[in-house]
Order: sequence, then C-alpha cells, then structure tokens
Amino acid sequence: MPAHSRIARVEWHSVGGIRGRVYDETGAQGGVGRFDGLRRIGIDETGYKKGHKYLTVVVGHDRGRLVWAHEGYGKEVLGLFLDEPAREQRRAIEVVTADGAKWTKALARRGCPNARWAMDPFRVAERTSDALDEAGREEWRVAKRAAQDAMPRRDGPGRPRGGEETPPEARALREAADAIKGSRCALVRNPEDPTGPQRAKPAELRRAGASSRPGTSRRT
Repeated sequence: MPAHSRIARVEWHSVGGIRGRVYDETGAQGGVGRFDGLRRIGIDETGYKKGHKYLTVVVGHDRGRLVWAHEGYGKEVLGLFLDEPAREQRRAIEVVTADGAKWTKALARRGCPNARWAMDPFRVAERTSDALDEAGREEWRVAKRAAQDAMPRRDGPGRPRGGEETPPEARALREAADAIKGSRCALVRNPEDPTGPQRAKPAELRRAGASSRPGTSRRT
C-alpha cells in the first residue's frame, strides 16, 4: 500500500478506497466473477517507463472494464490470461479484438475457438494513415515526374534563358504536385469539421489526379 501511495501521490487510505471500488466494479460482488458474461474482449500491449516496461491488458468491450492485466508481453503472458477463464467461459467469447500480429490472432483463436477476430480500431486507423502517406508520396512523385517531362528539352544544364517561359502544361502539372504534397491534413480531418482551405482540397486533388495521370499529360 505505501508503494502505491507514493506512485499515485495520494494518501494511503485513498489508495485503499480506490482498490475497493475497482474490485467491486469488476463484478466480484454477488458471486459474479471477472470472466462471467464475457462476450467481446480486447487484447493490447502497452508500454510505460518510456517503453522499457510493458503490460498486457484485456478489457471487456460490453462492460467497458479492465478484465485482466499482467506485466510483460508476448505469447507466454497472453497464455497466462487464456489459462484463467474456465473452458465454458472461453467458448462463450464471441469477438476478440487485437493488433495485427499473427501470433496474437492464432493464440486467441485457440483459446477462444468460437470467437471472431477483428483488428482493433487504433490499428485500423494507424494502417490507414500509413497507407495514405505512402499513396500520397507515390502520387506526388508521379506528378513531379510528369511536370519535369513536360518541360522543353535543353541542350545542357543551367537556368532558362531570358524570356523563356514554363509551358502551361508543365505549370499545371507542377501545381498538381504541390496540391498533392499539401493534402494530408485535409484527408485525415473529420469531414464535418474542415477549415476553409481544406473544404476545397478534395476537388483540387481530383483535378490534380486527372492532370498527372500517366498517358494524359506526359510527353512520349
């Protein structure tokens, strides 16, 4: 108790009250155990102490409560959780959400044979964001190359000669590349709450995509 008091920076009797309330909220009263009635659970590994220590946690989605936690991570730790519920309790679990690790999916399916596996929302958003970044970089490279290809060929390196103008086609393609490069914030923002410039960005990107599409503006 004194250790918990120091970590939480509260009086020791406050820690005791908190522990009592948490124990009650897990369903221990009335003979209802933590694993009774579980239908949908989420499994996650979280780091603390600046990533030097880890916890494996299991939550019940229906109750919105912590069901189980243990220091460490990996197959062995998750196996400790799967050993605690009775066979009937594990077979009653219908959905397991977790990260995209194959070993997590395989172990959860063995322990909860009747459950469907789904990737948790955080990982879905994370992977969607990564895919958006990669697609944006590739589209920007395509538009940039198209703009360079649209410029007139020169006999040698150097600045354009006086009076030499950038062709309209190359100028449009360069603007398309600039539009793609600054589009991420508009695409990931809540559609119901964009800023003024972000409202026009989707239409600007559609125009940029049409002008930079291979075969429409590149010179052969």
